[in-house]
Amino acid sequence: FENNVLDRIFVDGGYIKGGVYYFYETDHLGDNRTVINQSGTVVERNDYYPFGMQMAHNQLTNSASGSDNKRKFGGKELDVMGGLNTYDFEARPYDLNYINFWTPDSKTEKKPWISPYVYCSDNPVNRMDPDGQQDFAIPGVGIPGVPYWPADPKTGQAMVDLVKKVGNFIKTVVAAGIAQQAVTLERATSGKNDQKTSQTKGENKTQDKKDEPDTRGQAQNKAKNHAKVPRESKGGENIEMDELNESSRGKNYEKMKEDGAKSLGRRNPNGKNKYEEHPDGHSDAGDATHHDSGHFHSTNAKGETKIFPYK
Repeated sequence: FENNVLDRIFVDGGYIKGGVYYFYETDHLGDNRTVINQSGTVVERNDYYPFGMQMAHNQLTNSASGSDNKRKFGGKELDVMGGLNTYDFEARPYDLNYINFWTPDSKTEKKPWISPYVYCSDNPVNRMDPDGQQDFAIPGVGIPGVPYWPADPKTGQAMVDLVKKVGNFIKTVVAAGIAQQAVTLERATSGKNDQKTSQTKGENKTQDKKDEPDTRGQAQNKAKNHAKVPRESKGGENIEMDELNESSRGKNYEKMKEDGAKSLGRRNPNGKNKYEEHPDGHSDAGDATHHDSGHFHSTNAKGETKIFPYK
């Protein structure tokens, strides 16, 4: 429905609009690659980068044809309202700007070694996720008993052979890792007499690691993730070097300018979120501990501000 008026009826493999049938042609990942009307005319073509961003030449072609199909990557609906640029994966939204989900995987305990926000275990070429809850290997690729349907048989078989080789390599690496863990465990259990001493040393090392300040790159990544400012191509705006207060400028700031730095961060001109670097400490500006070293000021869309210092 559009404005309380029936716009189209979705059916298996396509939709009906204005009395005309439109059919989806999908690839092995479930992506809608072409839309064809009942007369056999292609009204939309879609090519994607691995994580779902649509290639620019398709957008120009589809705009010219007047196609308004919204179900694209993974067969999911693309929501561009308000500049969101997200796909509705049923259980949670998938953000094309940051190529991850907005909320954690509800079954993250099954894969504790990987971030619960990544799409398809960070492997969208060989895996698919139909509902945003759990991804799995592409049916037919390296799985016995499941047919594979490539556009070209020779190319398809070559892909299958390659995936099998990669799979065997991964199995070898995993087996070696398990063996190494067993050796490590045996060494740990053999030193029971020194258990308390080792535990104390381990706790001290862990505490020392926690006390270590972030590097500039780590602090910058944390600031970006907190602010979630759109890229320039999506409306984000750079914060120029000369916008920093003169009282906050020091030798690090001057060194950045000498090295050709053009900006200190980025802001959303249509919202509250922004992040900005203060490369020099300025303890005379107050008693806050972050004034003793370089740091990033980061504000999210809700107006919540955090400071991320670095060494």
